[in-house]
Amino acid sequence: MAVLQRIASGITGHLSLILVGAMAVGLLWQELAAVVQPTMRYGLMLVIYIGFLTVDLGRLGEELKSWRYHLYLLVLLQLAIPALIYVALRAVTSPLPNAHAWSLGMLLVLAVPAGAITPSLCLMFRAKFERSLLILITTSMAVPLTLPLLLRAASGGHMQLPLEPIEAFLTMIVVVPAVAAVLTRRFAPRVVRVVEPRIALLSVLCLAVIIIGSVAGLRVHLTANLRILAEMLCISTVAFLAAYALGWFAGAKNEWPDRMTVAVAATWTNVGLAIVLANEFFRETMPLVVLFTVSTEITWNAIFVPGQWLARRFADSPPGPA
Repeated sequence: MAVLQRIASGITGHLSLILVGAMAVGLLWQELAAVVQPTMRYGLMLVIYIGFLTVDLGRLGEELKSWRYHLYLLVLLQLAIPALIYVALRAVTSPLPNAHAWSLGMLLVLAVPAGAITPSLCLMFRAKFERSLLILITTSMAVPLTLPLLLRAASGGHMQLPLEPIEAFLTMIVVVPAVAAVLTRRFAPRVVRVVEPRIALLSVLCLAVIIIGSVAGLRVHLTANLRILAEMLCISTVAFLAAYALGWFAGAKNEWPDRMTVAVAATWTNVGLAIVLANEFFRETMPLVVLFTVSTEITWNAIFVPGQWLARRFADSPPGPA
């Protein structure tokens, strides 16, 4: 048992390496990626389910009193920040031949809900844990409405996007496992006690499987032109840092733990959902959108560095205005 615990700790403690390694495995072993690909949606549903098992609704009473502020955060995180960065990317990258695929891929990544890892990151970065829990809940429940709205605006009538199937898909992928997790906490607490100590390990392993499956058939696009990879990484890095800055300064609070909470939620979104969504609806028509969302895993992990730097910077100071 001690050996298994050390293995689990090693896996969750090296999240970035595990996920980037999963991408490398999928690219090198395309046959495995093709086998895994049909199971991606179920892996994501499991990630969301076990993530919501940690949500104790009883701890959110104080945050629910600030419902107007959380409504503002919902609009900010699910609509304003993704739309603003999408428009900016379209303008800045317009000379590039794949500009539309890059900006659309980034829109998918930023417009999905806060990630299941968000509350854990808020603990790590000394931000507001209960607030991050409520953000996770509200953004997850709203995404079947907000994301199709953004995609409809982004398409402008030029792309034939199946928006109704996307709405149904998001409801199935996000809302159903979230509600199932809440019911499990209520009626089967023994299951929660068994699963809760292993949630981090299970989440990382499921995300690794999702990434392996997501790169099926994409190796040729990546290896044909390494400039494309560098282009995607540069664009997603700038976009993530912009989301971080917008979350920090638009959080409408003066104390740095409040700012950090919104910055974390705006930046470390549920990128697994973006990958699965791109794989379901863009693989045949716009495979570069899928490739872009997969590549954001690299930058999504890399920007832990500035986040941790800011957390360390404020760790020894009182929680006052930043």
